[in-house]
Amino acid sequence: MLIRKMILNNFRNFKNTEINFSCDPKKKITIILGQNTYGKTTLVKAFIWCLYKINLFEDKILLNSDISDYLLVGKEETAKVMVEFEHKGVSYRITTKETYSRSSSDNIVVAKKAYSTGLKVVEQNTIPISENHIDEEIESILKPELKEYFFFDGETNSIEQVSAKKNLTVAVTNILGISTIEAFKEYYDPHRSDSVPSALRKDLISSDELNAIDLNNQLEKYTQQRQTYLDEIETIEREINELDNQLEEKNNLLDANKDVEKDQNDKKRLEKEIETAKFDKDKAFDRMIQIVNGSSAFLKILFAKSFVKYNLKELMEKSSFKSNSSYKGINEEAVNELIKAGRCICGAEIKNGNDAYRHLMEAKQHMEPHDYSKYISDFVSAEASNIYNAETICENIRSEAGIVNNKIEAIDEYETRLKTIRERIEGRLDVGSIQSEINNIMYQKGHQQSVLENSKSKIPDIEKKIDDINEKITKSSEANEENAFILKCIEYSNSIYQLAITQLEQSKMEIREKLQDEVSTIFKAMYHGNREIIIDENFRASAIVTDGNQDKNLDKSTGLGTVVNYSFVAGLMNLAKQSLLKNELTNDDNIGESYPLVMDAPFSNTDDEHIKNICKTLPIFCDQIIMFVMRKDYNYAIESIREQVGKLYRIQKESETDAIVCEEDL
Repeated sequence: MLIRKMILNNFRNFKNTEINFSCDPKKKITIILGQNTYGKTTLVKAFIWCLYKINLFEDKILLNSDISDYLLVGKEETAKVMVEFEHKGVSYRITTKETYSRSSSDNIVVAKKAYSTGLKVVEQNTIPISENHIDEEIESILKPELKEYFFFDGETNSIEQVSAKKNLTVAVTNILGISTIEAFKEYYDPHRSDSVPSALRKDLISSDELNAIDLNNQLEKYTQQRQTYLDEIETIEREINELDNQLEEKNNLLDANKDVEKDQNDKKRLEKEIETAKFDKDKAFDRMIQIVNGSSAFLKILFAKSFVKYNLKELMEKSSFKSNSSYKGINEEAVNELIKAGRCICGAEIKNGNDAYRHLMEAKQHMEPHDYSKYISDFVSAEASNIYNAETICENIRSEAGIVNNKIEAIDEYETRLKTIRERIEGRLDVGSIQSEINNIMYQKGHQQSVLENSKSKIPDIEKKIDDINEKITKSSEANEENAFILKCIEYSNSIYQLAITQLEQSKMEIREKLQDEVSTIFKAMYHGNREIIIDENFRASAIVTDGNQDKNLDKSTGLGTVVNYSFVAGLMNLAKQSLLKNELTNDDNIGESYPLVMDAPFSNTDDEHIKNICKTLPIFCDQIIMFVMRKDYNYAIESIREQVGKLYRIQKESETDAIVCEEDL
């Protein structure tokens, strides 16, 4: 498969763009230069959208903004991408479109979802591909699950992420032809009701008809049960794969919005701080009001202030009422009543001239209304104590008022900072909500994996029961000579099935070993450190350092991760070109086919030496390379790939909504 051309019309920031890619075997590389935000990633995602109708953009509206801004209600405009490529001598032209309109509520909406049309040219004959068969045609060339390997995002993609998915083994087996053997195995699987052995057994003649019916009923029961579990497993694996896709999309969104994560966390923290500060302010204000309203606080304070200001404690000294003999609570009127009665309440006689009379007349000088010194003394004593209480009340009021004031100032400061952050992150995704969605997806995936393992655990027992029943059917049929030929055919079918199992295991082992050799060779050519790369039985690639006899996993530096990624992909592509599995069980036309490698930001955070090594090595193993790079990275790479570059383009940004692709001289 070689990509020849891509045309974009009103697609994102490309209004009318055509790019012709180099297919020269001596000049395999096409370079598209562009700064950040110029549209490099848009072009890579345009390939995937055109071929698979998978929209990887955060903003799902693909129509160019200038076009959509002038779109009238009731009118329609179309975003379109055409990709032209060649595969096994046949030229293909796939065009994908999505139509948009403006709704009555003034929003741009999808009027017709993405759909594809296609043409292929076979021996100069142009043949339309029906819309119903386009997906099938493309998947026969390059399956959707393989897109991560050949449309590669150097900033977010990694073999570790891809290999964590269930489809890695499927991807490798599809690329390298093992899937043909798997299909062959299923065709002769005696546990399937639609297999060759099962069809042959239906023609057997039994000597015990009732027993045969019972055995066949049991067989049908268990084969259906097995198929139910297999269908369930397939459904769950599809759901897990879909969850993986969602997880990848959410993680990509998370990565794309990492720069706003701190602002969003600060926003939440400030909102919480404001809420807390307002609560504390209100509580402090309430406490202050309670102090002011409680126990005549202001009156006490005023008395205390007056007492100090006017020096009321010296009142007695400045007054004529200084006697310590003052009577409090007894006034002259009461004494006059006693004299008038002529007898004290104690029984003593009171009459003019006796001692009791004289004492009472003298005491009248120290009673109200002549003498208030006792009241004044009590007042002075009470107010002296009130001064301390008033000072405490004032201090408490000042303290609470200070808290109120501080909280008001803090709220004002927080709200100013919050306003700035809100303006900065306006329109950006909420990273926290994305993380919550990721957690939810992970929970769903964990549940589905548990269900999957449970379903898989049922299969061996059911297959054992099927094998036992098949053996009983065979034995009950051996007595009838008419069954001899059919039984021999069944025996051959079972042998073929076992051969397919053996061949499948051997092929996987062979592929893994060859992939290990290929990837290791490429890795050593690319990586300038002292590292090794290994491929495990599930085709997962990882880099290790060997210390004595113990392998230690490495910390995944970005430079190392990039080299691991490209080593794996280049090794996979090189094996895909080789006819490894041409044998008595396979005749897959896709075996031996080459594939393009389309790379966005391939050298992100990779050092200069690794860039040069990657550029020297990739063209050896890849028949077509399309790179979307920044000029600074290209400047590091140019010396290593100068002779291999067949086309050079530059993205020119006319505005935020319009970019053009200009070809440059080599």
